[in-house]
This record gives sequence, structure tokens and C-alpha cells, in this order.
Amino acid sequence: MKRFVIGTLVPLLAILSLTLPANAGLMWCKTDPVITLNNTIVDITTSIPLEYVPLVNGPVTYEVRTPKDTERHLILNDAGFGSGSEFVFLDGAGTILDNEIPTKILVHVPIDTSRLAPKETVPVELMIIPANGAPLVVMGTSTSTTASLVVIGN
Repeated sequence: MKRFVIGTLVPLLAILSLTLPANAGLMWCKTDPVITLNNTIVDITTSIPLEYVPLVNGPVTYEVRTPKDTERHLILNDAGFGSGSEFVFLDGAGTILDNEIPTKILVHVPIDTSRLAPKETVPVELMIIPANGAPLVVMGTSTSTTASLVVIGN
């Protein structure tokens, strides 16, 4: 029985290792502020590879765009990648229909580019999790990462 389990497990692990994304081996550092949009909690997780954290030279900036009649609040902020986080709530395009709030979130992670190789970019993973909706994951760069989604207000 033990040989059967090992004989089955080894090929399965080999197949899984071939299907994992190339950046799966990276260690990521995260910042995790929380906002509300019309009383719906929205968790925003911004991640960069651990090796780039020492290059962050300012606060992570978040621009949250929603229709002008949206109630918007920063509930929890954290230390960012050592320099804090700044939030700006702006009026965006669209209107709220049936409690559906069109939302656009732009993130910028300031990096000391003088310490990067020519044409090197810093990857950013942005995960947005509304309390009453499905998570959205978007990949971008430290220069600009943008996610668009609909948040259901309460």
C-alpha cells in the first residue's frame, strides 16, 4: 500500500510543479489596508517580492474611484512596506444601480529605480476582496497596477 501511495504521489507532484506559475517560488511581502464602500468592507492586499522591499522609498498610494454618491471610508491602514500608505477617494465614472458600485483601484509602490537593472520592473499583485463578493487578483508593476470591479453596497 505504501508503494502505491508513493508511486501515485510522486508523478502527481511532478505534474503540479510543471503547472505552477513561474513566480510561485518568490517570497512576497504584503500590505493590507481595509476600506468600506457603502458599508461593504473591502480588503485590499498589495504584494511585492520580498527582495524589492528595501527599495521602497515612500508610501504606497491608493486611488479609489467610485461614483460620487458612494460613502467611502478608510477603516484600517498599515505600515505599507515601511513607509505607510496613502489613500485618495475620487469620483469616478458610472452610477450606482441596484447597490452595484463600479469601482476602480489604482496602486503605486514607489521604488528607488536607481537600484534596479536597466528595464527591470517590480511586479505587484493586487488582490481585492469585498466582504460580500468574489476576490479579484490583478498583476501589474510598481509603477501602476489597476483593478476594476463592481462592489455590492449594503
